[in-house]
Amino acid sequence: MSGRKPGSESRSAEIRQRLAEWKQMSKPQKCSLRVLARELRTSHQLLGHFLNNWEKWQAKESRRKAQEIRALMDGETRPWVVDEIERRAVACEAAAFRSTLAAALSSELRKLRRQAARGQLSAGGVKMLKMFASRGYGEAEEALRKFSRANKPRKIICHSAAPTSVSPLDGKGGSWQLR
Repeated sequence: MSGRKPGSESRSAEIRQRLAEWKQMSKPQKCSLRVLARELRTSHQLLGHFLNNWEKWQAKESRRKAQEIRALMDGETRPWVVDEIERRAVACEAAAFRSTLAAALSSELRKLRRQAARGQLSAGGVKMLKMFASRGYGEAEEALRKFSRANKPRKIICHSAAPTSVSPLDGKGGSWQLR
């Protein structure tokens, strides 16, 4: 049999629960993703997939909770209870909106990091990474560091056969070499 497992056989809830615990650990306490995958008897690739899509999943879960909360309102007649239920539903929808934005930003950051690693970052991309870095995204700072190391300004050295008063920029008096 191939394809997706039925929902009753899926371990996604268990895996997401462990990943949520893992994400909340401080860096010195965290084990590597590969070690966590071995503990869960799954692949680190699957865990990476769950982590890459974490915000999307959180947005979906928040929207589902908001719908469940609003379903409670149908039979309720007391106005103060209706107000409280509505407040909780709006809070869930706000969390879904924040998660949706975080997913989009995370996706854009991954794209910028790949471009930076290849040395193909545009001026706009550099500005975006600087903005991410100023907001506390450590991955953006690291990508900027790697990009600046890969694209250091090169020194131009003129090798002149004999000292002359003619500037090498005029094209006379020597050859150019990039270092």
